Amino acid sequence: MTSVADAARYFLSGPQVPEAARLLLSSHSLVALCEALSSAPAADFEPLVETLECLANFQEVHAELLKPDIVRFLLEGSGSPAARIRRLVARVLMGLSCTEASVEGLARAGLFDACERLLLDEETDTAETAMQALRGAVSFPAGRDFVLGGDANLVTRLRQNAQTVGDVQRIRILALGVELGRASAEAFTALETAGAFKDVLDAFITDDILLKLNAVELMEALGSYPAGQKFVSQQGVPERLARELTDPLNDDSVRLCVTQLLGRVLLRTPDLASTLLSGRDTPLAQAVASALDSRDVAFRLCGLNTWADISTSPGGLAFFLQWPTVIEKVVAYVSSATHETCMGATAAWTSVLRPLQPEGAVWDVAEKEVLPVALRNIVNKPFSDVRAQTWLLLSVLVKSRRAAQVILVSDAMRENMMDFSSETNHHAKIAKHEFITSLTKWHAGWIGAFLDDKVELLLQEYAKQGPNWQPFDAVPIVGKGTG
Repeated sequence: MTSVADAARYFLSGPQVPEAARLLLSSHSLVALCEALSSAPAADFEPLVETLECLANFQEVHAELLKPDIVRFLLEGSGSPAARIRRLVARVLMGLSCTEASVEGLARAGLFDACERLLLDEETDTAETAMQALRGAVSFPAGRDFVLGGDANLVTRLRQNAQTVGDVQRIRILALGVELGRASAEAFTALETAGAFKDVLDAFITDDILLKLNAVELMEALGSYPAGQKFVSQQGVPERLARELTDPLNDDSVRLCVTQLLGRVLLRTPDLASTLLSGRDTPLAQAVASALDSRDVAFRLCGLNTWADISTSPGGLAFFLQWPTVIEKVVAYVSSATHETCMGATAAWTSVLRPLQPEGAVWDVAEKEVLPVALRNIVNKPFSDVRAQTWLLLSVLVKSRRAAQVILVSDAMRENMMDFSSETNHHAKIAKHEFITSLTKWHAGWIGAFLDDKVELLLQEYAKQGPNWQPFDAVPIVGKGTG
């Protein structure tokens, strides 16, 4: 009979599919695999570990993994001196956290205690895997009850121990709250009530420079999903964050984090612009202007993204339209020779203009200054991602009749429009199609004054058929006189 280790090697040598798992377990049980691992020589150790990790991904195996002998192995393994065994346990628990039935089994078996232990593991990969297991678990009632319910729940215990563990483990505990809040609205509410997000904020707004630097990613993560954005938009949090921009002890990563975070705050809560942007000398206004003026690409992108977030509200847009040097920078960066800056500026203008009707001061800037640069980029820039983003910008600009007229009298632009093989990249094809669709949607009644009838029909057919459509025969581009 084939040894357990050899059977594991055979399983790993082929596709890890349910049929292969059934074949393996028909000859060697999970208990046999665990027992073999407990006494395995070095040559057999890794194949057995990898096999158990793979099996945990099959839902039909989950019931077996929750039987007493395997549960005992997992609980003991979570405290094993062997880092590889602890990582194995974490990965098995993560596999078990993806269905409601398995999460209920985890709770009954007491395996969340193993997750708690592994979250504080010295091995980063093991700890992060345990965090993913808990994040999956709180998507289900049984997981939320154990992790967040009652006075002595897992999160409460971890928060109580946060001051007695090392800095790395403390940051992990804070990160757990952020990720659980991302996974479940109910979990977010419970964590907010318990003060978990206040803990994150206090770790960031502190005189402990090392702790603050470690908390930067936590604040970025908290501000990356709607419930977290709501939290940082209320109860005086934005004002506290804005004051961080003036602290000379804060390094670049802190300033970048706060600037971007406040941009998201204003995107969600535009009324705060009257406080955070009461004048050009306010910390946030100065931070945006400074970021745009920087030679560092990361700062420029931060400035562009924050400008766009703020300018999606009428008040924020009006504020920047009265600041010529900022607008000049944001326009100029559309033609930047730096790839990332060009992309960032083009995307920023797209997001600001997309929800607006083509009227007012911002459209004057867009038509007179942004449009000519976008047209040059389509003609001169070969990079597929820049072209895709530029077509998207043009699909927004073309809402304006004046912009559409400028586009249609451009020989180079008409050639690009009618070259149905001009884009080879998937995203660029879709973006170009969006532009043509917008053109024919907004201006179907008059574009025939600029195009030959056959060309107009081709564009309408292209808009109807989709980005991969091409005509059977080439049609010459004929522009009509414009009077």
